[in-house]
Amino acid sequence: MPRVELPPILVPVKAPYPAGTPIDRASVRTATLSLGSGAGLILGDGYALTASVLAETGVALTVTLPDGRAVGAHAVRSDEALGVSLVQLDAALPAVLPLQPRRNAVGDKIYGIADGKLIAGRFTSVRGAGGHDVVALEGALVGGPVLDPTGTVIGILLPNGGFASVGTIFRALSLGA
Repeated sequence: MPRVELPPILVPVKAPYPAGTPIDRASVRTATLSLGSGAGLILGDGYALTASVLAETGVALTVTLPDGRAVGAHAVRSDEALGVSLVQLDAALPAVLPLQPRRNAVGDKIYGIADGKLIAGRFTSVRGAGGHDVVALEGALVGGPVLDPTGTVIGILLPNGGFASVGTIFRALSLGA
């Protein structure tokens, strides 16, 4: 089936943190929402990213915001091959964390989130199973942000340790900044 070109959706993007900046744990918690058994990354302007296994296009969702409020949402774009969805929330929230596409190498230190806590991990292979980079972030929530050591979001966690980078997600879902 040919890919349908969609008009870009512009989302706010903050500049990456400088090298050596420590991770702001409060900001990571503020940028992560709960979605069923997984998580999502708040982009701002009422949008969030998550794994497509958590958000099927056209299905009404309820997400829990970092402050505990439950709001309605629905997936507006998905890329099943990549495994990611763009979710529109029934609440306008600001962008909290910076996003930065970057190349990754085996052994690079990364962080995920689970129950409001940071989980440390590493890249275990680049372009591994199914063409995805593979990460070791045991206990981190699928659909949640993957951060570099400064706290800049570099992608989201997919099922089975898969990883989708910010740049790949933006291209797949026709997002712009």
